[in-house]
Amino acid sequence: MAASNVPSVKVAIVTNQRLFRDAIGHLLRHKNCFEVVPDTSGQPFDGDILIVDSMAIQADVDLLVKIRSRIDGRPIVVIVGPTDSTPIASFMDAGIAGLLDWSCSGEYLRETLSRIRQGESVVAVSLSRQPTPIHGRMPPDLTLRERQVIRELATGKSNVAIARALGVTENTVKGHLVNIFEKLGADNRVQVTTFAIQNGLLTENGLMQPGSHVA
Repeated sequence: MAASNVPSVKVAIVTNQRLFRDAIGHLLRHKNCFEVVPDTSGQPFDGDILIVDSMAIQADVDLLVKIRSRIDGRPIVVIVGPTDSTPIASFMDAGIAGLLDWSCSGEYLRETLSRIRQGESVVAVSLSRQPTPIHGRMPPDLTLRERQVIRELATGKSNVAIARALGVTENTVKGHLVNIFEKLGADNRVQVTTFAIQNGLLTENGLMQPGSHVA
């Protein structure tokens, strides 16, 4: 079989813990599609994705914004510790692409990095324990199609991708989103994603629950 010509995803790691760096590096090097590169703050960033240990930056969201600017807006994945109580929305508002915690598996980390490389945003289902501005049970007046749109949005899809997945137009998706934001009292897509996680609209892998398509 011919070797794949697909370039590997270059990942850099920011942490002050050697065990964290070695463990993540080992998990990524286990698959040929990833390459771990150094993060040299004084030089241009040479990676595709930056993994940040929240303890290394003391969960400083403002520092995340500065780091993102330094690496020219490339995707950042933050891995939080068990004592980190920073709200999900605060991290996502800083412009990061992914949020995981230490309970995730190596395979989930690799899957997350691959999805983020394709332009998605990922919030680990395990982080749904955190409080969110939107709470309570599923509003009874959400239609089946609106729930489908929420599921697709929560996996990081754009409006165009949601429309393609559901077989509708982009304008139809935009109309559904207007209704969804109003019904949930949401200000942004992060809040809708958090709502989807807390109300069981996603599986443990952050994917859509089965039986979500209209015949």
